[in-house]
Amino acid sequence: MGADHVRRIDRVISGARVAAVADTDAERAKAVAAGIDGCTVHTDPAAA
Repeated sequence: MGADHVRRIDRVISGARVAAVADTDAERAKAVAAGIDGCTVHTDPAAA
């Protein structure tokens, strides 16, 4: 569900920007953030 939110924010909502993705699974977070310029990846939500 979170990956869909990221996609919608990045591609559907005009003027919105995804700055960070947080997930305890680092590989999943990297996959979701791939292709989003300037998006950082975190395994600790507080760090995001």
